[in-house]
Amino acid sequence: ATSGLLIVAKNKKVHQHLQAQFKNHTIRKMYIALLDGIIPQDEGTIELPICPDPLDRPRQVVDMEYGKPAITHYQVLERRDKCTRIAFHPHTGRTHQIRVHFSHIGFPLLGDDLYGGSLDCGIERQALHCHNLVFTNPFSVERVDLEAALPEDFQAVINQLKS
Repeated sequence: ATSGLLIVAKNKKVHQHLQAQFKNHTIRKMYIALLDGIIPQDEGTIELPICPDPLDRPRQVVDMEYGKPAITHYQVLERRDKCTRIAFHPHTGRTHQIRVHFSHIGFPLLGDDLYGGSLDCGIERQALHCHNLVFTNPFSVERVDLEAALPEDFQAVINQLKS
């Protein structure tokens, strides 16, 4: 239910090249989300290990013993009416990483029914959008910088908060 950009490989060679970029952390990703609550810090990094919840799939959980490293950098963009608009730069790419990290510290994404975000917020899905991707083109070796505008449903919630 995340909107925005997605990288798709059309053949095995491209897939391997992109996979290596993800592994080496040379692909930059930036997400925008709306959090349920007012996060007090203007920016920060969350480093909490994540693994699947064996009793409740597809949920992921923070687990200091069995979890794999997960690092999320964030910057607050705006605070309004019990809601925070935030930009995320995940350093690692664990399943549900952003959702798990912020739910764990008490600020789930609006509309996120799996991790406890408010469902009465004017959006029919989790308020998470992949806004920017930067990667190396496997053929030309040039850096590609892509950006996707916020979808209407996401922007409508932001506008409603500003009213």
